[in-house]
Amino acid sequence: MADASNHGSARATDPFGKEIIISPAESLLDIDPANTPPGELRQSFSRLLLLYDLGGRIHAKADEGDILKMMLDAVSEMLNVERAFVAVLAAGRLQPRTAHNIDLTGAPADWPVSSTMLRRVLDDGVSLLAIDALHDAQFGEAASVDLHNIRSVMCCPLGRRHKPKGLIYVDNRFHAGAFRKPDLQFLDALSHYAYLALLSAEEQRQVAAERELADARIESLREEIAAKHEIIGRSVPVVACYELACRAARGDVPVLICGETGTGKEVFARLIHARSPRAGGPFVAVNLAGLPATLVESELFGHEKGAFTGAERKRIGRFELASGGTLFLDEVLDTPLDVQAKLLRVLEQRTFERLGSNEPVRADVRVICACNRSPEAAVADGRFREDLFYRVNGIRIDVPPLRERPDDAAVLARHFLQECGPGKAFEEEALACLANHPWPGNVRQLRNLVEALNVLVDGPLVRVGDLPPWVRQREALPRRPGTFEPLAAVVERAEEAHFRRAMELAEGNSEKAIRLLGVSRAKFFERKKRYRL
Repeated sequence: MADASNHGSARATDPFGKEIIISPAESLLDIDPANTPPGELRQSFSRLLLLYDLGGRIHAKADEGDILKMMLDAVSEMLNVERAFVAVLAAGRLQPRTAHNIDLTGAPADWPVSSTMLRRVLDDGVSLLAIDALHDAQFGEAASVDLHNIRSVMCCPLGRRHKPKGLIYVDNRFHAGAFRKPDLQFLDALSHYAYLALLSAEEQRQVAAERELADARIESLREEIAAKHEIIGRSVPVVACYELACRAARGDVPVLICGETGTGKEVFARLIHARSPRAGGPFVAVNLAGLPATLVESELFGHEKGAFTGAERKRIGRFELASGGTLFLDEVLDTPLDVQAKLLRVLEQRTFERLGSNEPVRADVRVICACNRSPEAAVADGRFREDLFYRVNGIRIDVPPLRERPDDAAVLARHFLQECGPGKAFEEEALACLANHPWPGNVRQLRNLVEALNVLVDGPLVRVGDLPPWVRQREALPRRPGTFEPLAAVVERAEEAHFRRAMELAEGNSEKAIRLLGVSRAKFFERKKRYRL
């Protein structure tokens, strides 16, 4: 563990892999607590307590200057120090960070210390102690030692061997033997704390810089969104979707936009088209859920006259209409299985045939698909071909529902009200109420409500009382102390929740919901209209 060097010094390795050299020769392993004087044991115990305390205090500091000053204060308090400093390597050169009773102006070679010792510590990654530097075989012949009358010196690297981050240096120019082995051990242990704290401070600076850059990027995208009015919203999820859509617009890779009904999937599809090289071409949208299964193939690919009963003339399909541009297939999971095979072929081979024709037609079109259900579940259930899913799922954009970005509700409400015309605004409590509503119909539902409020409200301000009962929920709007909710509002809220639950259990079937509720048809449809079920 310890060996004698050619200079008559003792060497040992600390737990961090750094070599400790003590001059003159004396091994660190020769310490015997049983034979150590009580005064030294008390001093060692005090240093141990200080190290425990510094371990917590140093790592609680994020500022590098505070960390290093704290360290030098501890060194000055516990050791017989005349001068001390900490220097950190930057671009391969030592730069002073904090100092005690020493002038470190100029280049490191001009500092009033032993440059030989500094180079040794940095080059070899060792901790050095010279009990009497003037008579030390290693340093006594150095001109700087004699010039500055340096007697006792200690120097430890900050960091691991062969890759130090800097060093800590202490000396005493007036007394030989001012430092001993326990002093070097204390300084070396302290250097490890400082090194880890410096790394932590550096990581915190990097994280802060990256966060600042990310925040600036998000704010820039928000301003871009607001200026373009393509996407309305300032929440982080919407900004992330916007940025992904802008990136997706660069090429012709298929895009799959997933999200609940009313979240604005087609708005993102139009954004991708408008930002793409195909912006000069047509944008053709088709909702596959709204077409009879027997007409989907004809709608997409067209047909020749007489191709089937009722085909009285030739029809151009959506793929041809979108030539040179973008085809948006909304609710793509509702594509009939027999048509899915042909759709896969178009995406892979870029050609198709009209119904009733064997003549191939070139499909110069970018396809963007959308769905309001889980495509993975549709594949697992056998309702959607797995190979087609992999083909359309080139770039995936998941548009979050409005309930997951409540702050956007106020932004959207203001925007929709402005679109209706100038002269009206929302009071803050009304906006807070809108922000706390779950909006099962998402942005589309909010837009319909705002357009209705614009017609129904006569004054210039839309207040909480102007909102329909299904929005004015007790949990949606914190009430002022001393207010009491009318019984009618409580009953109406409970009734709405009961009607909604019945519709869920009936899977949207009105007749089944009427039987579950046990109400008249007239009352049911009146409530269905009132609660916008």
